[in-house]
Amino acid sequence: MEPYFTDRFEIKYIPRCRHWVQQEQPELVNQYMLEFLADLEETEI
Repeated sequence: MEPYFTDRFEIKYIPRCRHWVQQEQPELVNQYMLEFLADLEETEI
């Protein structure tokens, strides 16, 4: 999928998870989202 994106892009695989990622591993999904948002905030300063 990388060729379709021109800006920051990273694939994160979440173990022991299938279709409903946000419901099966909510803590890890939230952690990844917060890390992404923090990185955005740091680069915009």
